[in-house]
Amino acid sequence: MKQLAKYLPLSLLVLTLSACNLNIDIGGVHGDGNVQAESRATPKTFTEIKAANGLDVFITQDDSYSVRVEADENLLELIRTEVEGSTLHIYTEKNIRVSTSKKVYVSLPVIEKIMASSGADIVTENGSLSVKDIGVKASSGSSIKLDVDANEIHSDCSSGADILLRGTAKTLYAEASSGSDIEAKELETESCEVRVSSGADVAVNTKKSLTAKASSGGSVKYKGNPEVVSQEKSSGGSVRSL
Repeated sequence: MKQLAKYLPLSLLVLTLSACNLNIDIGGVHGDGNVQAESRATPKTFTEIKAANGLDVFITQDDSYSVRVEADENLLELIRTEVEGSTLHIYTEKNIRVSTSKKVYVSLPVIEKIMASSGADIVTENGSLSVKDIGVKASSGSSIKLDVDANEIHSDCSSGADILLRGTAKTLYAEASSGSDIEAKELETESCEVRVSSGADVAVNTKKSLTAKASSGGSVKYKGNPEVVSQEKSSGGSVRSL
């Protein structure tokens, strides 16, 4: 009897974990492996892209608008591409657990803002984006990788997300928190304003001026030998040159 009582808690734990795994599996959709491509109508113009739910999005700057989805055939109807206002929303109706492909290819002439959340990945292809000002926002484990030539870039990264910027910009505004990372060493700028906190990291490249605020274990690294460096550090934050 004592032997049974000894192993009863362990048995209950195993059953609980098995039930949790079962629920997770039931809640996700498995792709059928038959990858198909589907072009989507774009009746409205848009200048912003917002992606979520672990989708892979590829952006090309072009003279015309186009949206093409490449995914397992049974997943195509679950991947939504809808324009509301000036924003193209890219998301899934249900959680996709396993897939061979879940890619969305987007072309547009003017790009003003790119947003990713919930594990989505957004990258540029077929050359750099040429823009005046652009906003870049990533959160919740998502990733954005951009080749860009811009006047101003406003970047915001949080909750373990990553932003990679390459190219040129006159001014970069970068804010990172909660273990996120903004990697902009390959983005040549004239001036940068950086705010980092809660274990996040930001690396920039600027030749004229840097204003950096780092707190709560956040880290700012910079290269380019800026003429003016203004820094404010607190609660274990750091600012240093590369």
